[in-house]
Amino acid sequence: GKLKNEGIPYTMFPGVKIQNMVDIVTQIKDFVLQKVLDKEFGKVICVFAYPESISKQEVRALTLIPAENAYPEEMKAGIEDPKEEVFIESELDDLMMHLNELWMISKLIQTFQDHKMSEGAAQAMQLDGNLENLMDYEKKLKMSFVKTRREIIDTSLRETVSAMMAAPQH
Repeated sequence: GKLKNEGIPYTMFPGVKIQNMVDIVTQIKDFVLQKVLDKEFGKVICVFAYPESISKQEVRALTLIPAENAYPEEMKAGIEDPKEEVFIESELDDLMMHLNELWMISKLIQTFQDHKMSEGAAQAMQLDGNLENLMDYEKKLKMSFVKTRREIIDTSLRETVSAMMAAPQH
C-alpha cells in the first residue's frame, strides 16, 4: 500500500505456501534475473525475518546478486584462477547463469522457510501470552467462586440461626 501511495512501481507475486513455494520462487528468480539482464536492477538484496530463537526474531538482509557468499572461504582457499581448476564443457556464461539460477532458488526457498519459521515462533509467543492470561483469569474465577460460596454459606447460616432464634421455644 505504501509503494502504491508513493507512486512507486512494484510487482506483486502470489502468497508463498509450502505447496507453491518452488513455483513462486521460480517466478521471482525469473523476474529478478530478467531485470538484471535488462540492467534495471543492479545489486539485489532480500530482507526477511529470521527466527533467531522461539522468542526472538531479527531482520536479516541477504545479497542475492552478486552472489558474494555462494562458496565458503575454505573452498576458495589456494585457488588463484578458478578457470584452471574446472573443466568447462558448456559456455561459461551459460554455466554461470544456470548456477546463479540454482543458487538464487535455493536461497529464496531458504529465506521463505526461515520467514515461515519466524511467523510460527511469533504465533507461539502470542499463544503463550494468551495462555498466561487465561491462567490468571482462571485464578480470579476460582477466587470469586470461593468468595461467593462462602458468602452463600454465611448467609444461609445466618438465616438458619435467625429462624431458630425466632421460632418459639418449648
